[in-house]
Amino acid sequence: MSRENQKLIDLEGELLKLKLKICEYEKKNSLFENILEQIDEAVYVYDRDGTLIYMNGVSEKIEGQNRDMLTGKTETEIWGTNVVLSLLQDKNTIENERMYYTISNGKRVHIMHSMYPYFDNNEIMGCFSITKDVTQIDDMLMNIYELQQQLRTNKRTNIPINGTRFSLNDIIGDSQIMKKCIENARKVSKHKSNILIYGETGTGKELFAQGIHNASSNHKEPFIAINCSAIPSNLLESLLFGTIKGSFTGALETKGLFEQAEEGTLFLDEVNSMPIDMQPKLLRVLQEKKYRRIGDTKDKNVKCRVISSTNIEPAEAIKLGQLRQDLYYRIATVTITIPPLRERNSDICLLICYFMDKYNKIFNTKFESVDSRLIKACNSYNWPGNVRELEHMIESALNLSESYEKILTLDLFPILINIEAIHNQYQFSEENCFRDIKKIDLNIELNNYEMRLIKNALADNKGNIAATSRQLSIHRCVLYNKMKRLGMDLNKLAEYVLK
Repeated sequence: MSRENQKLIDLEGELLKLKLKICEYEKKNSLFENILEQIDEAVYVYDRDGTLIYMNGVSEKIEGQNRDMLTGKTETEIWGTNVVLSLLQDKNTIENERMYYTISNGKRVHIMHSMYPYFDNNEIMGCFSITKDVTQIDDMLMNIYELQQQLRTNKRTNIPINGTRFSLNDIIGDSQIMKKCIENARKVSKHKSNILIYGETGTGKELFAQGIHNASSNHKEPFIAINCSAIPSNLLESLLFGTIKGSFTGALETKGLFEQAEEGTLFLDEVNSMPIDMQPKLLRVLQEKKYRRIGDTKDKNVKCRVISSTNIEPAEAIKLGQLRQDLYYRIATVTITIPPLRERNSDICLLICYFMDKYNKIFNTKFESVDSRLIKACNSYNWPGNVRELEHMIESALNLSESYEKILTLDLFPILINIEAIHNQYQFSEENCFRDIKKIDLNIELNNYEMRLIKNALADNKGNIAATSRQLSIHRCVLYNKMKRLGMDLNKLAEYVLK
């Protein structure tokens, strides 16, 4: 074998080793990206020129934009700031700095972030930022403050406002199933047993909770409501039980909702959405009728009644692991099940007339009656949003009506018109109606086309990611993200590398 051939073989061997190392590097890079996608903080990575080269899923939620729209741009182009280049120049770190800025949809965002440069052989290569969105915490603290102010104002002026708007008399329904439900609510209002209200979305669970409170002997006491699905897990405990000053960094002396409710009612809406690690703490409080503010050493007595609600069946919530069984037994001393609208069709006409009169006064419209075709369409509809959906439909219809109209007709209800059209179509043979229609999923077709383009570009460039991204006119990080979204495993990339 000639010396030139041997050199060529050695060179090809070295090239193969290099390509395999590149492949292994790409696999590790994919692993690190998967890890970054699972953490709770937003992560941004910039190169030495201040260009954003990576951001994880949490950062997309903060920015309200897809990462493909932002990666490849500089900090100045995205936010109009110049923090990254200053940090790269000074080679300093930033820790726990608060910043306010406005994202693309006009929303004001409050973040707390730390930024660190990263080096290779003492040469600065870029920096990365770890960011936490604290906007929701600000909003929650403001809501607590406003609620406390409202309670103080009510006490100072002696106005008998207790935080409610409805009584059981405000519940509309003449059907037997609804009358029975209201009767049960009146019965349980006389005592302070814990109550669980089950009903689908839009059936009026909080309306029943307020009605029970106002029918009780403690109706002058506060009614405090909290949506368990809207509160971050790290805030829920302090929100329910309160804090003492200095119990953690920045903690002030605050009353929890149990304390604010006094001898009234604490309403835990969507209790099945309460973090599972928080549920044993609530269970203990309900069992012992005592709680402590965070950081305190003294117990306080629970004086209020607790009413909870869930929009899925309790047995299903327990089966899905959303609700602890022992907590269920404690909060559901009495269970009230609100029937969905589809199970009380006889109430639909009554509700339509009520909401029609309500929005007549608001919009100054003149509707006097309801067309029978509309009633028929409503009775055929499934009402996934129940009474709330019906009210929104009526409000929308009156918004779209003419000032001279007096009869509420089906023409003002697009969804119900579609339901009627579908119902009429089933009078014909499905084969005759649809035999000439070819069903196409546009998303699948677009994804397949995009995958073909990427595979062809990878083949053209022997698996070289940088060259492939240049050919496709996108940043390499954008290419990685697209491949991940399309399910293109990096093991497949090795096939292109070895060609």
